[in-house]
Amino acid sequence: MMTIKPLTEDTLDDARSVIESRFGAGGLDALRIDMANPVRKEFPVAGHIAYKDGTPVAFEASILRRIFFKGKKFLGRVGGLSCIRKEAPLRAFLLVMAEVEAFVERMPEGCRLSFGNSQCREISATSCLRNVCGNVPLSCSLYYERRIRFLPWFMLRIRYWAQRVRRKLFKIGLTEKKWPEFSTLASRGYETRCDGFQIGRLMEFREDLFNGLMKRYLETSAGLVSSRTSEELEWLFGERVRKGTAVVLGAFSGDELVGHVIVDGGVAARYWRIVDWFALRNDAKTLEALLKTVCRFLKEKTPAITLSSRGFPTFVQPIISKYLPHRTNMSYSVFTWYCGKDKSFQAELEKIIDTPSSWFFGPYDGDACY
Repeated sequence: MMTIKPLTEDTLDDARSVIESRFGAGGLDALRIDMANPVRKEFPVAGHIAYKDGTPVAFEASILRRIFFKGKKFLGRVGGLSCIRKEAPLRAFLLVMAEVEAFVERMPEGCRLSFGNSQCREISATSCLRNVCGNVPLSCSLYYERRIRFLPWFMLRIRYWAQRVRRKLFKIGLTEKKWPEFSTLASRGYETRCDGFQIGRLMEFREDLFNGLMKRYLETSAGLVSSRTSEELEWLFGERVRKGTAVVLGAFSGDELVGHVIVDGGVAARYWRIVDWFALRNDAKTLEALLKTVCRFLKEKTPAITLSSRGFPTFVQPIISKYLPHRTNMSYSVFTWYCGKDKSFQAELEKIIDTPSSWFFGPYDGDACY
């Protein structure tokens, strides 16, 4: 007999058992983040679990996020971690997905929107074949990189290809380079000026700064944007920022915060990625000043080898390619989105979702920012 239950604290151990059966303990980090989502104070369901004869066999996460369209707030659902036990029937996962679709249709606050930005090739292809996903910019199938220190990068490429040859000839697996830990906290007082902005490193998500920025942004917003309150940013990035594995740079005009960029480099601080990038009115000048400064910061204050980026709207791709000039084309898009049965809203979004009026398709708009 097959049954479905929502993921809450009461069924958390059941979700853990399914995840560990496929990914080991390492797969539980995403679940821990999902369960800490501040939206769960009002809407506690964080996913769905399928049971076969009382045993949990399949799981699909549902990460609720606050979204604004033309200043009006509603809830969107991010598709996150999903898995099924090896011995479980495929029907179990299909039942979970059917329940997820019904869950989206029942969500409060009007509009329906499901999206994700960490899709694999198979899921991306399946969504497109089903003709349920909306138009996605080319940027979501591009990988941009800045080689901050060319010699270490070049030596690593030689090492990689040497190992590939060794694996081909002698069937010996590739080994990962182990870097010593590096603390970025010594540069916590970093400040500089760039293109008319005062830019400094921030060690916390102060309510007056970040809630103020979000409020001012929404006053002129005519498109789609994910909410970035102090509480939401703290949920996703606060722990990493305090540890120094992630760095926040804020751009100020006078005393007002007008934008920020967040990059994550892990404990080794060699490979960095942009996990959020945001500015009042989607202002290109502010966004460029932040990206230019973060490149300079990584070169001066860390042992960074590369900085990478995926996604973001089409209109800012010239800025990204200016500072991260090395581009790799992927054969699929990491981003999918659709509006369920709400075809009129989907048609309305198609007109504006990838224009300078919206700020979408970045790592923050999904679980790629984890």
